[in-house]
Amino acid sequence: MEKLSREEIQEKVMSYIIEEQSLKPEQVKTESLLIEDLGFDSLDFAEMALDLEEQFNIELPSENEEIKKIRTVNDVVNYLFNAQ
Repeated sequence: MEKLSREEIQEKVMSYIIEEQSLKPEQVKTESLLIEDLGFDSLDFAEMALDLEEQFNIELPSENEEIKKIRTVNDVVNYLFNAQ
């Protein structure tokens, strides 16, 4: 699979979050906190991980210190970009 640019990943992640969390585009910014700003709970986070694994054809480890550090939209984008 061709490596995506950071901008392409960001667009896909933000579109996913807007759709799944029923948010307006202006509510989702790269610095938005997933839990505090966007209303994610642990189930939403797990579901997003599974969906993004499928969409980006990568495997996210279930227990990983890097995953535990993901707090913002930008953290998700950076993780996916580096996981390619």
